[in-house]
Amino acid sequence: MLLQQALALGGFNKSFYYQPGKFNFRNTKMLESGDSLLSFDTYWLSDAQAMSGKVFISEPVVLKGEYLAGIYSSPDNSAVFQIKSLADLRNFTAVSTPKWRTDWQTMSALPLKELIQEDEWLSQARMVHMRWVDFMLMPFFHDSKGVYQLEQIRLKVVPGVAILLNDSRHFVISKAHPDGHFANEALNKGLKILRENGRIRQLYQEAGFMLPAGSVKILNQAESTIDRATPATTSSPAHQPF
Repeated sequence: MLLQQALALGGFNKSFYYQPGKFNFRNTKMLESGDSLLSFDTYWLSDAQAMSGKVFISEPVVLKGEYLAGIYSSPDNSAVFQIKSLADLRNFTAVSTPKWRTDWQTMSALPLKELIQEDEWLSQARMVHMRWVDFMLMPFFHDSKGVYQLEQIRLKVVPGVAILLNDSRHFVISKAHPDGHFANEALNKGLKILRENGRIRQLYQEAGFMLPAGSVKILNQAESTIDRATPATTSSPAHQPF
């Protein structure tokens, strides 16, 4: 895992006790209190800065302009799979949460029929699966059919198109934890090494998160401000790549 590799390269070799969090929200409270040292999920810079008084923010793991999300819908919602342009989104509803600032701001700027708020990721996925909402955004990942399945929930990516989420992704480390300062220094040292030797990009490409350049049409392309390779679907669907 990227985080563990970076910490080891930076000289942080302590053992971890792994405790499941509830996609960002529970994790965040534990980080702020010092009950957790760090999260294995990354955060949008906009979200991390909102709690910068209580956490260290790592160097970027995914650079601004690199994060492309797929449009995921129920496989039975055939109309969604005809989306080819930004204007086509006017016919459809989508779901997200303002707790993910970058996601919400991006989707609010899209010409949607309606943007529905639901703060729990699992409820979002269920709403799309049940066709109560037309689609949601998720990272790309390796699957030959573009299908994401979690128990009874089954979603499929719209082929050939993507939405740019124009922010960077970072690890956050608790300032209240006794190992926080050391872990932050080690992590940034390791991330620099992995960035310089190309390992970060390699890991994301192998996971399917970063796609070959030109393989999808970015519907909100005008928001892109830097030249980059095209990114993609990770098995951690709540925008938490590694």
